[in-house]
Amino acid sequence: NNQIDVKDWYLDGTPGLAASTEEIFYSKTTVDTMIDKILKKETKHHGSYELTTTMLYECLERYPIKGKRVAIIGSVTPWHESLCLAYGGIPTTIEYNKLSTDDDRLNLITVDEYNENPIKFDAAFSISSFEHDGLGRYGDPIDPDGDLKAMAKVREQMLKKDGLLYLAVPTGKDTLWWNAHRIYGMKRWYKLIEGFEMLFSPDTMFRMALSMEHSGRDYYQPAVVLKNKN
Repeated sequence: NNQIDVKDWYLDGTPGLAASTEEIFYSKTTVDTMIDKILKKETKHHGSYELTTTMLYECLERYPIKGKRVAIIGSVTPWHESLCLAYGGIPTTIEYNKLSTDDDRLNLITVDEYNENPIKFDAAFSISSFEHDGLGRYGDPIDPDGDLKAMAKVREQMLKKDGLLYLAVPTGKDTLWWNAHRIYGMKRWYKLIEGFEMLFSPDTMFRMALSMEHSGRDYYQPAVVLKNKN
């Protein structure tokens, strides 16, 4: 409805036939290596965002997950599974692609498998995921409210009441970079977190960040902790 800027940045991440049918393997060796990096508070690793990872460390120290069942929403490497394990959580990865592992600490299921047997979790991680929903970048159906519907599913189906969501999405002046991702500002951010209470962000100027303009295609992705009010 012309309230948000739309700019062109077209990407096609649709998996080919081979990619969609071939399982992705997460080895125990890789997970152990990642856990070691995390315990040393390293932030550089393929599949991680340095500033976001630094903030996630602070979020997890402020709001611990030890002994909690944690949903990992979307996964391309086991970095966030390793983060969960390093902080004492019990991860379950929910991913469209089929994943496999030789690590019995990981529970890897597809979205279809979760939908057949949904359970509620104490906490969830969603890092750079929802901003893509409904834009078709990864072959998903076009849906302008795909991100809002994905968040509603987490709120209503996946998280227990008072469950915690560790969330990171691109933040700044409201913009749709078609079809790469959305950037969340004063308009879209509050729609996204409807039904949640924002507990914490390491960025003490987070509200100002919602109005920040970025040059070119740069964007800022802070981590926050939300509590499910449902």
